[in-house]
Amino acid sequence: MPKKAKDIFVICPFQVFTQPLSMLQIEKAIKLMDDFHFEVFRTYVKNRSKRSYYPLALIDVISRDARVAQDSEELYRKTYGETAPDERAMKKLFQLAHYTFRLTSFLAVNYPDYLQHNVTRVQHFFNTGQPEEAANLLSMALEIAEKIEDHDTELKLRSISMQKEVLQESARQARPHHERIAQLLGWKQDLNSLLLHLHNYFNAKGKPEQDMQLQPHLDFFSQYFEHEVFALRIISRFGACYARYYVKSRSFYSKGTLQELQAIERELQNNPHILLPYLFTLNHRVSLLKLNYSMHELGQEDMLQEAEHIMEESQDVQFWNSFINLPEIFSIAVQTSHYLSRHMTSYRKDHLELLPEPARQAIDNLKQKCLPYLENAAIQEDFTLRYINLSYMYADLLILGEEKEIRAGIDRINSLLLSFQQVPFHTVIDSIYTILVLGHFALQEHEKVTDSYNRYRKATRGKSVNPENDLTINGFYYLSRWVDTGRKQYIKKFTKVLDEADKPNLKETKKLLMEAAAYFSAPVDL
Repeated sequence: MPKKAKDIFVICPFQVFTQPLSMLQIEKAIKLMDDFHFEVFRTYVKNRSKRSYYPLALIDVISRDARVAQDSEELYRKTYGETAPDERAMKKLFQLAHYTFRLTSFLAVNYPDYLQHNVTRVQHFFNTGQPEEAANLLSMALEIAEKIEDHDTELKLRSISMQKEVLQESARQARPHHERIAQLLGWKQDLNSLLLHLHNYFNAKGKPEQDMQLQPHLDFFSQYFEHEVFALRIISRFGACYARYYVKSRSFYSKGTLQELQAIERELQNNPHILLPYLFTLNHRVSLLKLNYSMHELGQEDMLQEAEHIMEESQDVQFWNSFINLPEIFSIAVQTSHYLSRHMTSYRKDHLELLPEPARQAIDNLKQKCLPYLENAAIQEDFTLRYINLSYMYADLLILGEEKEIRAGIDRINSLLLSFQQVPFHTVIDSIYTILVLGHFALQEHEKVTDSYNRYRKATRGKSVNPENDLTINGFYYLSRWVDTGRKQYIKKFTKVLDEADKPNLKETKKLLMEAAAYFSAPVDL
């Protein structure tokens, strides 16, 4: 007889059972899904099955009847189309079952209450005089609820189990359920306290309070580091990393922080089926911290790779359809900044020939990613600042194209400034005028470069701006004035900008300015 996994024992195929069975966890999960969740899950698996057919084949041969148990060897034969499986073959089935169960991560993120309807199913079995069926379903649902840490469903099921024991005059047997309920309620309170702390002190749009001390927050998060609940452990560890980033602590940029972020990421990858609060996606938050670390400490390629990863992993999160896909927008912003700093040579006649094909394809793809947002009237109305951000990012990408695209990018920015005059978007004003200056410079419209520069100076009077954008605007303005007039005073000012950009974190800006100066043969000591 082939060796079975620890949680499997042989029963006759399709035997109707009258006691809790031990079977593959993916079998139990499938039996516990209602029609809607099963179809959603099956569609997700089917779309992934372009690379591997067998997960779909396995879930299609599992009976969804909670009263039917199937022999593992029979499942193997139906899944693989092979007979007489040996020990090695059965191991392959168990590995497939484990992998397929992990794919319930899609339900965990998008439909974390997919087990809840089983509470009603259990109640229905009891109400219609089917106590054995109710007990079997109750046992199965409790096991999977515990496995995925669905504490809300487990609470309801535990309450039923506790009352069932009381009615059967087994009050002593009810005590473990009482204790587990108390434990679950405590964990829910802990999770609420943890999320409240994150939201109270670390507002993503806000700034640290003056003299905000890091250590008290690290102490708060550390109390959950070893918690037995996965969600509490992983969110608290993320919280400690985010606190360092939020207060701009130098410790955030230590190798230890990167190692911790990578460890958190591995934990999330190894436990994708475990529930986290709905609308709270931790994967992209960890990726964003890694990306910020990469932008500061690692190379451009590492940063670009992380940005692409963020965009890819956000695609399976369906609730972004009702909100702005924040991970995707951040990824677009980082990639756009990268391609603009690396390939802004639109002022050259041979610009398109210089643009590498992979970069051209990436830029075109980013433009296509922007369009659905820009064409959505609801986003313009309900997420105005995000719409503005996307508009100038799209214009950034356009000025990397041919002349008609550059003009389209300039027109979009001018329309933006006209349409949203009452919107306080000073935080991105330097980015917007960078596009105008670069766009007009690329078209050799020097008077318009000057006009854009003067408008920029007026708009930013007394406001802090991004040093990279400020130096870019100043540099191209002075270079434009020299190209247009030939006056040496502008070369002196341009050279001063180059000196100010002579810092490690501004090397891309300096490179951009030096390449433009070299193309126009500016008398600058490069």
